[in-house]
Amino acid sequence: MPRRPDTRERLMQATLELLAEHGLSGATTRHIAQKVEVSENTIYRHFADKDALVREAFFTRIDEFTREMDAADDADLATGDRLAKFIGVTVQWARERSGDLRVLLELNALLLRHLDERHDPFDVIRRVLVEGQQRGDVRSGEPGWLTLCLVGLLLRPLQMKDQGLLLVEWPELESAMIQEARRFIAVAGRS
Repeated sequence: MPRRPDTRERLMQATLELLAEHGLSGATTRHIAQKVEVSENTIYRHFADKDALVREAFFTRIDEFTREMDAADDADLATGDRLAKFIGVTVQWARERSGDLRVLLELNALLLRHLDERHDPFDVIRRVLVEGQQRGDVRSGEPGWLTLCLVGLLLRPLQMKDQGLLLVEWPELESAMIQEARRFIAVAGRS
């Protein structure tokens, strides 16, 4: 029999769900407590404040995503193929957890400044781009900037799909994202 998630896990899951539905201001501690069917004081027994709850919920999910990306990496593949695997993981994540994508996009300014303190998906992509530059199959440029540009190139179509603004099927979207990522990283004069 599967174990029931503990109160702390349920609070974090409810927080992510409410953030996805209502944004940061709409996900109040009162609503979170109601969703988990606990008192509001229970939140403060587990977390210092709402910000701490939001951070831990978000970073727990980001850590899961980072582990999935790390597991998908294969250093023996060409950079474009490695990025294609990451895009596959990202598209699957967005399909299965569209609410997490909404939270990421809404809270990016608040939470991304904390990413420097941990291993995250940006690190995984940056590492692959640096290795690709060393092998000569990724364009020149500062790897941090290339990573941010590539992530932006990938997040926007996912956001538009989530909002119903892109009416393509998931496999078609994934294929287009892979093609654009390959084009973006390509060394001039090579494909």
